[in-house]
Amino acid sequence: MKTQDVKFKVTKIEDSRKNGSTIEIGSIYDGILNKNNNAVWFNDVNDQSWVFWVNDTCELIDQNEQFLTELEQQVVSALKDGDDFEDMPTECIENLEDRTGMSTKVLRGVLSSLIKKDIVQSGEFPNGLTAFHYRGISHS
Repeated sequence: MKTQDVKFKVTKIEDSRKNGSTIEIGSIYDGILNKNNNAVWFNDVNDQSWVFWVNDTCELIDQNEQFLTELEQQVVSALKDGDDFEDMPTECIENLEDRTGMSTKVLRGVLSSLIKKDIVQSGEFPNGLTAFHYRGISHS
């Protein structure tokens, strides 16, 4: 069996939590990925064993995303959930404000940083609004 240490984000909890469990939807944990069946194993602080399934109950976190700030991670997460436009997940600034709760000023600063890191690119929707495309994290 091939395994790999990974970081993952919980997207759904299907089992009951035992007393003292710290598992939370949206939180990021260290686990062990079984590459044969895409299961991620995790032991909670209360010794409860968990199994999460990639793209069903958890998402793997790109190891390069660890180097993004918390605000950058929030914006990337919101962009990943955006509608596909020009073959990339895309959002306008108003939707990003709603999804992240950030002010326009803060959001523009974070987007500028992500554009410089070549993770986001700006474009234009047919209605003239600025479109922000999630390009992904470079693996160079």
